Amino acid sequence: MKTEVSKHNISSHWCPECKAVKEKTITDALPGFTIGNKTLVYSALLHFTQGVSLSNIVKNMGFMNLKISSGCLVNGWHTLAEILKPFYEEIKIETKNAEAVYADETGWRQFGKRFWLWGFFTAKSALYVIRSKRNRSVVLEILGNTFKGILITDFWKPYLAVAARLRQWCVAHYLREFIKIENNNKDHSRSYLKFRRIVRRLFTDALIFSRKKEIPMEERIKRQAKFLKRLDKVSCLKMKDEDVMRLQKRLKTYREGMFTFVVENVDATNNFSERMLRFAVIIRKVCFHTMSDRGSETLSILLSVFKTMELRGLDPYSETIKLIEKYI
Repeated sequence: MKTEVSKHNISSHWCPECKAVKEKTITDALPGFTIGNKTLVYSALLHFTQGVSLSNIVKNMGFMNLKISSGCLVNGWHTLAEILKPFYEEIKIETKNAEAVYADETGWRQFGKRFWLWGFFTAKSALYVIRSKRNRSVVLEILGNTFKGILITDFWKPYLAVAARLRQWCVAHYLREFIKIENNNKDHSRSYLKFRRIVRRLFTDALIFSRKKEIPMEERIKRQAKFLKRLDKVSCLKMKDEDVMRLQKRLKTYREGMFTFVVENVDATNNFSERMLRFAVIIRKVCFHTMSDRGSETLSILLSVFKTMELRGLDPYSETIKLIEKYI
């Protein structure tokens, strides 16, 4: 495969009205760059959506007789992030005003130090931010003190900092507690086995009902009340098993957000956010960490914009090139 090399002869002329030298605008490449927009966007997609390492991208470009340094690519990605930042800010606004947001976080490294990659996702947008803290400040920064939509998360307490209209706590995270308990201890009391059986049946019934279509809202509200009544009964059972008591306490604490999925069009779990974070985890495993605040911001912007375009059924490659040409 051969690389296509384009040469642009740029003519200039003196404008008597502007009192300045005018040159023809070239939209195939950014000012000061020797690589074209297509190469720049293609390399960014390889790295930020497929997890291809920087060294392998340089090597693959070499196979196409395109000699390019890693520094040239990194500088290009930083510039690309600056161009796409307005799009990124729009995603932030849309996330804050969304009807439902799935949120999660995972570990990250910035120059070897412990950071956190947060993800806030809707049906049509993906927002990634890297912060040094894993506390309520990040949640408040993105969603504000009051969120008018439905917030779907696991049981991490910082999410309680936001006053959401409705919540849906991840049912899968709750049920996984039984697996953890059984992996740590093979001998279980009768009270534990009874509690596990009742809880599993309760959530199974709720999940089966929520998947039924064309059910009137009144019927859904009534059924939600019945599920909550069953939850109250199981959470008030007198049990001496420590694991059961801990799980009963969780049911009481997060009661109001356990069956929102029965009446609202949201998932019972936050698996959607976990799937969206998986792309970033691949990058983390390949590249290990970002090296600076600017690097973390570039990753957040490009990953957010590319994944948002995919969720909206757009081609990230062609759409990004259009945005670059418009910017130029």
